[in-house]
Amino acid sequence: LALKLPQLEIVGIDLSEAMLAKARNAAAAAGVEGQVRFELGDARRLPFPDHHFDLVMCNSLLHHAADPLATLNELARVTRPRGALLLRDLRRPSALAFPLHVAWFGRHYQGLMKQLFTDSVRAAYTLRELADLLAKSKIVGGKVFRRGQSHIGIERRS
Repeated sequence: LALKLPQLEIVGIDLSEAMLAKARNAAAAAGVEGQVRFELGDARRLPFPDHHFDLVMCNSLLHHAADPLATLNELARVTRPRGALLLRDLRRPSALAFPLHVAWFGRHYQGLMKQLFTDSVRAAYTLRELADLLAKSKIVGGKVFRRGQSHIGIERRS
């Protein structure tokens, strides 16, 4: 994103110092370290004022959230009223389809990565569950979407 849109100031947040270190190294390798900064933070309590960002993006966050509604409400708080929001996550299939889904979409993983993927899909939401969560949240104008068989999310266009 930083390479395609160099005019943007990008802030990345993660709870893991190890992930932040990887992100900083990747930004340095791409030559965008002056345009991107990474901070330790919790999506339930972001260290930014209300309506701070024009765009908020999250990938594979929601299924990890202990309090997903608080997370969605915090994302809504820091996004400008006419700002865009994009949240993408894994989709949990039906119990019947689960083994085949995990086998197919996790076919490139082995060992611990395979187990982590399986656990993540098990913790993910269905389209209906995500729609119900969105309806309870403070995200105004958001819509649930499905991307292929493996991902779902919430978007609000600016």
